[in-house]
Amino acid sequence: MHCELCGKLTELFTAMVEGAQMQVCANCGRFGKVLRKAAPPRTAAPVRKAASEPVQVERVIEGYGDRVRGAREKRGLTQQDFAKLLTVKESLVHKMETGHFEPDIELARRLEKLLHVTLVEVRIEGGIVDKPQDDERPACMTIGDILNMKRR
Repeated sequence: MHCELCGKLTELFTAMVEGAQMQVCANCGRFGKVLRKAAPPRTAAPVRKAASEPVQVERVIEGYGDRVRGAREKRGLTQQDFAKLLTVKESLVHKMETGHFEPDIELARRLEKLLHVTLVEVRIEGGIVDKPQDDERPACMTIGDILNMKRR
C-alpha cells in the first residue's frame, strides 16, 4: 500500500499525526505517534473485467458541416430552399454548415438520404478495462507531494 504522507509503496503503520489517524510508512511515522502495524489490505487476484459488452454507437462524423454545404451547393440549392426541403428553419441549416449545431442521428440520416453523403459512422464501444496495478503511484496527491511543490 502507499503511504498517505509521502506516497511510498511499503509496509504501513497506523499512526496519529497532528490529530489525524493515517496509514504511513516507517519514515513518516516519526511525524506522529505510531499506534500499530497497519492491517494488510484484502487483495484479490488481478481481474480483467468487462466494463460492458461491446455496443454499436452511431455518431455524426467530424466535418459534417463542410460535407453538408458542399453537397447542397453541388445540387444548386440555397440555404433557404434546402431548409424548406428538410422542413427546418434556414438558421438551423446555417448553424449546421458552420459547425455550431450538430444534428441528431435522425436528422443526419435525413440529410444523408437527401444529399447522398455519409454523415453517420458506426463505432463499437466498450470492452475490456484493466484495473490499476498495486505497484503504481496513487492517482491522488499525497501530503508529501504538496510539500514538495511548496519547496520548489
